[in-house]
Amino acid sequence: MPNATTHARGALALTLAALVGCLIALYAYLMPLTGVTHTVGALAVILSSLVLAAIGLALRTVHGRGLRNTLYAVALVLLLGAVFAGLLLHQGWFCAAMLVGLAGLVADIAGSRRRPRDAAV
Repeated sequence: MPNATTHARGALALTLAALVGCLIALYAYLMPLTGVTHTVGALAVILSSLVLAAIGLALRTVHGRGLRNTLYAVALVLLLGAVFAGLLLHQGWFCAAMLVGLAGLVADIAGSRRRPRDAAV
């Protein structure tokens, strides 16, 4: 059964995975002989990771249903796009970090579901 702890842990997992992904992408962007040194694709992945980290932090504080659903949709699109970009850049560890972020997003979505009104006492 989803609860507030799962909800908070999911957003935290998304934030941490995005920050780890940003560090991996930053390493690939700055270090020579990675194959993607100073490319626009690596820079885009760094920026999308930072945006995902900001969304993860925002999900911990946002309580409105509409804004939360919008953040879920944006995070999902960014995660899927980042995984695709990571595959194109041959950065497997980055893709793994984003998949952990996807698991955190799913946990956050599952934890944010409220009990039905009929079950309320």
